[in-house]
Amino acid sequence: MNIKLPLAAQKKYSVKFYEPTGQFLFEVEHVAEPFLILEKAIFMHAGWFDFEVFENGKLLEKWNLYIPLSYR
Repeated sequence: MNIKLPLAAQKKYSVKFYEPTGQFLFEVEHVAEPFLILEKAIFMHAGWFDFEVFENGKLLEKWNLYIPLSYR
């Protein structure tokens, strides 16, 4: 999964991830690169997850993402 934050080098972004129920999962406290790349394995199961992007501690955007179940 990729989150694009083109001004990450100039601004202080953080991203928080949640279950759809609102239960907090984890936070990336400082995004230093223009792309935040997360492995599917970080998420304990497939399904929908919510995330919030903060700039200097202030909520900037809210989104959700879907992590598909993969069989290999």
